[in-house]
Amino acid sequence: SIIVSEQNFLDQRQRLESAHATEQMNDLRRALSNAERRIAELESIKPPAGAEAERGNSLDAFFAAFETSFRGGGEEIKNRQSVYLDRVAAASQEFPVLDIGCGRGEWIELLNGRNIAAYGIELNNVHVSEARKRNLDVREAEGLAHLRSLDDGSLSGVTGFQVIEHLDWHDLISMVDEIKRVLTPGGFLLFETPNPENLLVGASTFWGDPSHRAPLRPSVMRFTVEQRGFSGAEVIYLHPDNEEMLLPGADEISVRLNQLLYGARDYAIWARKA
Repeated sequence: SIIVSEQNFLDQRQRLESAHATEQMNDLRRALSNAERRIAELESIKPPAGAEAERGNSLDAFFAAFETSFRGGGEEIKNRQSVYLDRVAAASQEFPVLDIGCGRGEWIELLNGRNIAAYGIELNNVHVSEARKRNLDVREAEGLAHLRSLDDGSLSGVTGFQVIEHLDWHDLISMVDEIKRVLTPGGFLLFETPNPENLLVGASTFWGDPSHRAPLRPSVMRFTVEQRGFSGAEVIYLHPDNEEMLLPGADEISVRLNQLLYGARDYAIWARKA
C-alpha cells in the first residue's frame, strides 16, 4: 500500500506540474499575442502625407540665419575658401566640380571666377533660392542620392565644406565610395571640417551647431579615404586663432598649449583618385 500511495503521489505531482506548465504556456501565448497586436497598431500609425518633408524644410530659414551669424558672411567665407583655388585649378579637368552642401554658393562663385566648371547641391531651400538669384548653378538635392544618380567618371572633383561632420558614419563611407566612382581618373576629393585636435573646438565650439553629429579626427579621415582607395591623402590645417590669443613665451609648455588651444580650428582632407 505504501508503494501504491507513493505512485499516486507521483502521478498527482506530475499532473499538477503539467497543469502549471500548460498555464504558463498559455500566459506566454497571450502576452505574445498582445505584443503582436500592439506592434501592428504602432506600425499602422503613420504621419500625414508630406509631414516628414514639411519637418525637413521647417528650419531652413533658422539654419540659414544661424550659419550667417556663427560661420560668417559671404565675403568672409570666400576669403577662407580661396586658399584652395590654385590646388583645385591645377587638378581640374574637362569635367565639372561638384560642391556638396554648397550653402549660399560662395565656392561655386570662386570656381566660376577661375573658369572652372562647377555646380553645387544643397538641401536648404533658402540657400538655394539665394544662390539662384546670383545666377549660380545650385540644385536642391541630397548629397548621397545625387552622387548615386551620376555616371562613372563624370566629375573632375568633389568638394564639401563643413559637411561631413553632419553625416552618419555609414553615409559618410558610402559617400566616399560614390565619390571615387563618379570621379574621372586623377579626380580629387576635398572635404573641410572642424579640427577636434584644437581642444576648444573639440570640447566647445563644435557642439555649438545642433546639427553636428560627431567630430572627425584628421588621422581618421586620412585613413578612411586611403582605405577606400584614394591616393596621396593630405591633411591641410587651417584657420588658427589670431596671434593676440596666444600665450606669451617660447617655452615648451606655452608652445604646446598654444597649439592645443589656439591652433588650426579647421582642417581639410585632400586626396586623388588613382
